[in-house]
Amino acid sequence: MSGPGEGREPLIARDATYHRAPDALRARVRASLAEATRAERRPAAWRIFGTALACAAVAAITWTVAITTLAYERDILTFIRHISLRNALHRLVRLVQQQKKGADPIVRQKLAALWIGEQALQLNGYRSLTNILRGGAPGPEGSTSKLFWSQIDQELAHVATEVIGPYAQIAHGSSWAPDGGQWEFYELLARASGIRAGTSEILRNILAERVLGLPKD
Repeated sequence: MSGPGEGREPLIARDATYHRAPDALRARVRASLAEATRAERRPAAWRIFGTALACAAVAAITWTVAITTLAYERDILTFIRHISLRNALHRLVRLVQQQKKGADPIVRQKLAALWIGEQALQLNGYRSLTNILRGGAPGPEGSTSKLFWSQIDQELAHVATEVIGPYAQIAHGSSWAPDGGQWEFYELLARASGIRAGTSEILRNILAERVLGLPKD
């Protein structure tokens, strides 16, 4: 029969999360397991402490993997969503030209602001992608892309409804719907841009705490 603590190291070594963790965290887990093994030979209170210490180390690894996964999701998905945003912006420009509203200085100014925002989002996406291709990992600063994309997407939908007017509420399938009724769905979907893949409030907290170093709430 094996003694106290024997077999734990091979068991944790077979865990996939353990191998994806940084070296420093793996060392903490091994040290915690060793401490838990020594604690088993001590009184009950010490054994409880050692077990809690080992659980805390494993939880730290799990949290690190979860945060890294979410960072990849925000970076890559925002880069993909940018393509959809760019296509919608080009469609809006064609719609403005068709309705002969391009001479309106306010409309032109809003379209220019959207175009600048889309270009900034594209360049920031290229920077994140280059970092990943060079072997880096996305950090909390990647939340800026998702936050900025949400703002641009909602502003684009708002400008489109201003240009089209009340007809923007007509859904696809009606002969009265401009541009095939696509903007009715786009306006409704844009309402969720600040919620899906991380709410804007959460992203602002991430940037404040992990990028700017501001104190937590």
